[in-house]
Amino acid sequence: MANLCEIVTCNDTLDVDDPKNNRGPWSKACAHVAKRPIQTCGCFTATLAVCIPLLVIACSGKIYLARDQQAVLTERHQPKRVVNGPGYVTFDPFRVKAEVKPALLLSELSYVHVRDSVLGVKKAVAGPGLFFPGMRHALPSAHACHHL
Repeated sequence: MANLCEIVTCNDTLDVDDPKNNRGPWSKACAHVAKRPIQTCGCFTATLAVCIPLLVIACSGKIYLARDQQAVLTERHQPKRVVNGPGYVTFDPFRVKAEVKPALLLSELSYVHVRDSVLGVKKAVAGPGLFFPGMRHALPSAHACHHL
C-alpha cells in the first residue's frame, strides 16, 4: 500500500493535444501531481496541526524558578507581575520581558525593614524564612538582631 503523502511524477510522453489523454492540458507541464489529493490534503493538514503548536511552544518563554527565586514579568503599558518560585513560568517573549531575582534568606536572628514605595507604609519582616520583595517594595537589606 502506498504512503498517504506519496507524490508521483507526470508522464512526459503524453501529448497535450491527444484526444485519448484524459488528464487535461496540464499532463505534460506538471512536475509533480498528487496521486490522492484528498489524502494528501489530510496529510498536509495533520502536519500543520502538529507543527504549528510545537513551533509556538518552542518560541514561548519559559523559566524554571528555584525555591529561592522570583520572576518579575514586565509587559508594555501593563503593571508588573511577580511570580515566586518554585515552578515554571511561561510568558510571551515578544511582548513580555522577564527578570529573575533572588529572594532574601532570613535566619532566625535577622529581619528586614520594608517600605512600600507607593503608600509609604513601613513594616518589619522577621526571620527565619525567605522574603520575596513585592513590586512596590524598595529593595531591603537584612539586619541582625541583638541579644539582650
